[in-house]
Amino acid sequence: MTRVPWPALTSLLMALAFLPARPVLPGADLDLSWGVVLQEAARRHWQFGPDIAFTYGPLGYLAVEVFAPDLFWWTVAVRVILGAVCGWAFHVIGCGAGWPARLPFLVLLALLTRTMASFDIPWILPAFLWPFTATSLDRRARVASMIVAAAVGVVALVKFTTFGVGAALALPLLVDDAARRRVPWAPIVFATTVAVLWVLSGQAPGHFAEWWHASAETSAGYVEAMSTPIGPYQVRELVVFGLAALVLLPMPLVSRLASGGAARDAVVPTLALGLVLFVQFKLGFVRQDAHVTAAMFAMPMIAVLACAPALGARASGRLRLIGACVILLAFATYSYGLRRHFDRGAPPQHYLAWARLQRDAIAGLIHPLATHQRLTTARASALAALREHTPLTGIDGSVDVYGHHQGAVLAHPVAYAPRPVFQSYGAYTRDLAAINRRHLEDRHGPRHVLFDPETIDFRYPLLDDGASLPTLLAAFEPIEVSGRFVHLGRRV
Repeated sequence: MTRVPWPALTSLLMALAFLPARPVLPGADLDLSWGVVLQEAARRHWQFGPDIAFTYGPLGYLAVEVFAPDLFWWTVAVRVILGAVCGWAFHVIGCGAGWPARLPFLVLLALLTRTMASFDIPWILPAFLWPFTATSLDRRARVASMIVAAAVGVVALVKFTTFGVGAALALPLLVDDAARRRVPWAPIVFATTVAVLWVLSGQAPGHFAEWWHASAETSAGYVEAMSTPIGPYQVRELVVFGLAALVLLPMPLVSRLASGGAARDAVVPTLALGLVLFVQFKLGFVRQDAHVTAAMFAMPMIAVLACAPALGARASGRLRLIGACVILLAFATYSYGLRRHFDRGAPPQHYLAWARLQRDAIAGLIHPLATHQRLTTARASALAALREHTPLTGIDGSVDVYGHHQGAVLAHPVAYAPRPVFQSYGAYTRDLAAINRRHLEDRHGPRHVLFDPETIDFRYPLLDDGASLPTLLAAFEPIEVSGRFVHLGRRV
């Protein structure tokens, strides 16, 4: 009987799920604008910390869905490698589960990873997998843990949240290795990967602490600015989420004890599971947008991590049944989130949309050059449309954009010189607002400012970069109105 190559199959499926199936074209809205700014930062090697204060790092452009011809192949390659590593890690965590458990397991992985691509799951999934891989009963766990640690080091410089999660997980793994009198190779690999990639991405070593501080303040302000009282809609989701979390938390301990392991073997996975659930809670219930559903969508993925040892070859039939029931319960939570997020007749359409995304990803692999050429042509047309919609004249020096429509300006061949918190709604705190004000006051600051008073979330407009407004009035004068922008020039 032919043996199924489960590691290769799992890695291939996850690599496909990580692909950017439908890269979007440049635009002027908020998300597309910060995406093109991160791409521009990568091209020009801007220093994160002094030059850019954002919730992403120097490799943040890897998570940007906006098509950029010069970054496309590198982005695809990194995504495929990360997906393959995550797929192999899932195989190691499963620890020899048979095909009745692995087949639905593979379908679930592909479905959920693509479903949650818009919620940044590919960029935080390696960190979630790391502690479960490190504590797996599989004989390859030590090697797999080091490889996953390297992947966590990569994504740590994509999103600051992942860096925080990775650093938080490295500590209990370090303590666990010390208690077992082992060299903590996985935490060492994580730290080394972060340090090496920081330098290779063009960042000065001395700016790392500044990036950490600026990103931590930006992230903290972001949570505060996006927080909202829990309404009736969220209360129902919170109850469902809380019940599912209570069922999931004991699973690492149950799995370890029932598989013949010691209770201390469940400490690190339980801590990791608690951290994962906390991150999903913050994402889903401390935000005022549709990310409530992201917490619901994550439950099956979290259940797979928690229950994978219960499906392994060493598990008893009763333990496998318990693990399967917990995963089904988590999937019911996921389905509830679908019904709340979409119309009642929408879930089948949701799965069809997922199938179309996978089709597009495979088509892009089969005809990569044709796909690249088609997107390059479409991108040129999109940039031309942006230039026509927002014509800019009389800009003979550096320019900054106040507001969150940087994409409209970067479509033009201008010398873009952004302030550190480059979108005005992001200057949440006094210190961040002061950094932006000093950028304007600097004699090497921008000669032109394109000012757009539009804000987000029904905020009072003067709250966005308010500390910069007196400097704008004193040091700049209006020249003309260009589309949505008021063109301001520095006074001589």
